[in-house]
Amino acid sequence: MWEATLQLLRLYKSDNSDHILLSGLGNPLKKSILNSAGKFCKNDSIGLAFRRMVAKNNLPDKSFKALRKTAASTLAQHEHYGRFTKVFLGHSLRSVEEKHYTRYPQDLFDKAVVWLGEQFGLK
Repeated sequence: MWEATLQLLRLYKSDNSDHILLSGLGNPLKKSILNSAGKFCKNDSIGLAFRRMVAKNNLPDKSFKALRKTAASTLAQHEHYGRFTKVFLGHSLRSVEEKHYTRYPQDLFDKAVVWLGEQFGLK
């Protein structure tokens, strides 16, 4: 996990022992339950936010996987930022070089992510 992500999770974690992240109203971001009447109920704040973002930005394919794949392909085509594709996808570093000798500069990766967002018309 990226150190910056870990720091933010520690800083903003909930006091709830069952869930680390909660919505602004203090509810779990996603839950599925069988209520007392035997009816299946679900609440998915993450999916709702994603669907709203897709609608707002008129994205053609409406799945996380398709967006991830398209973003990685777009990033890989960039002359300088293409080297960040593995990092963007969250793949583990495999070679001796990647594990022990080279580091990806966070500021340059941040610029790559901003550039990628601009390619899709996102800010």
